[in-house]
Amino acid sequence: MPRSNRLTHYGWPISHFSAKTRSYLNFKGIDFNDRYPDGLRLLFVIERAVGRIVMPTVRLPNGQWLQDSSAIIDEMESRHPTPAIHPKGPSQRLASYLLEYFSDEWMNLVSLHSRWDTPGNARRAKYDFAHYAFPWLPIRVAQRFTQSMVDQMLAYQPATGVTDATRPGIDAMLVRLLDAMEQQLGTTDYLLGARPALGDFALYGPLSSHIAYEPDSKHLIAERPAVGAWIERLARGATASGEFLPGDQVPEALDPVFRMIFKDQMPWLRTVVTAIDRYVEEHPDALRVPRALGEAPFEVCGHRGERKIVTFTQWKGQRVRAAYEEAAGRADSWFARFGEPARLLPEIRHPLTRKDFKEVLG
Repeated sequence: MPRSNRLTHYGWPISHFSAKTRSYLNFKGIDFNDRYPDGLRLLFVIERAVGRIVMPTVRLPNGQWLQDSSAIIDEMESRHPTPAIHPKGPSQRLASYLLEYFSDEWMNLVSLHSRWDTPGNARRAKYDFAHYAFPWLPIRVAQRFTQSMVDQMLAYQPATGVTDATRPGIDAMLVRLLDAMEQQLGTTDYLLGARPALGDFALYGPLSSHIAYEPDSKHLIAERPAVGAWIERLARGATASGEFLPGDQVPEALDPVFRMIFKDQMPWLRTVVTAIDRYVEEHPDALRVPRALGEAPFEVCGHRGERKIVTFTQWKGQRVRAAYEEAAGRADSWFARFGEPARLLPEIRHPLTRKDFKEVLG
């Protein structure tokens, strides 16, 4: 039976971001109720609490709600600082935040492409949506009620930039990521050593709830046994059996991942930041910025497309910028493998902060 003195975590097993927070809570050894919210709870409890239907959410024993995987982890880390998920080394810490940013704001290309662009994966997703949203209904009836959710996910594809022009680049990105991880995880249990960092939990999210789970994609994990073993460790509740790599090392095996981040994702962050700067200059009294500010070109592994400029992306990018500034130059020698920090990381002139689960101008 659930206990009222435990926090409650709401999120489906097939949710990219719920997998991230669930694995983190298990690693921390935090006693929690794990709930797969049905459609009624999503509509009448979660939407009323945080303003929209979203996963994951967390309700603390005192009734306080948390929303967004990064905000949840930040709050839990402040309450349960050990075992630490943030390396003390400035390069490793920055690398971990970069991996979180990549997973949270760039791997959605992979998640939307993988889930909906092959018959077997789409069929599984439609079944799961119906099963979790309306578990008391016959599956065929439930699927009629969840068709609007499916349609919404499909509408996210072009808005996010998943099109015929970019799908080959998205496939290439996933393969490069998995190959780099396979090489590193053949020598260490986690990406930065013998304990998981924030970047491990973030990447576990899409790789476990999408690629390893979906029938038409799971062969990509089966072909990479070290990645498969890493997923199993995080699924069981990873343990802090060791430390991060000595000497603030960021493994060279992961360089292909960081090159993708700096070549493709950081220019997109600069596009978002520039759009927000322009909006604030045109609306100097604004307290908030719109959720989206038009569309703009982007590139993924040499394939070009367009995607919606979602302003929330800057809030996530600010976490990377903050980690870089906290390093105070001590991560620059690692950065030199990829280029000049000033060129790679855009300056944030109009930072966003979160208030009542929404981003507002700071």
